[in-house]
Amino acid sequence: MSKTSTEREDKLLGAMLAYEMRNKPTVSFRQLSKDLNFMERTKTWRDAWEALMQEKNFIEIAKSGGSMYTGPCQLTAKGKEYAATPEYLEYQKELNFVPQDNEAHQASLKKRFTNNHARSIFDLLLKHGSLSRKELATLLRCNDRSHGFSYGLKDLKGREIVEADESSSMKGALRLSDK
Repeated sequence: MSKTSTEREDKLLGAMLAYEMRNKPTVSFRQLSKDLNFMERTKTWRDAWEALMQEKNFIEIAKSGGSMYTGPCQLTAKGKEYAATPEYLEYQKELNFVPQDNEAHQASLKKRFTNNHARSIFDLLLKHGSLSRKELATLLRCNDRSHGFSYGLKDLKGREIVEADESSSMKGALRLSDK
């Protein structure tokens, strides 16, 4: 196996590990080709992908009946072990951390946020309880449609930390979930 083939495999595994750390365990070869800036029909990249799936068993198709190139795929335990970086091992340790009290739990959640607005939104909902999107943005002194605010809120919703408050009389109210 040539050096460039191994480099391609490592780049694919690294990109998949990055998705895993962003709480998105599945990704398609097509999406990785866009992320890594190569044409998805390039034979050398497809060969590297096939080697990772079929020869090394580092990647598997996430849904039965899915395509190995366009369908969602995920790292196997063997693939995670091989591709693991010190950052990923620390991330795994934090995921398995069992907090002793609410403050430790909140601190462990806040460590995982990739956006400063996510931390601020979390703190505001913790302090004030149920708030609307506009109220949160006003308290943060930003536009509720700004990229940073929207991305932070999307991150919290994706991690199921923030949810709609059905018990509130206010339309579109958000609250911290019981997670």
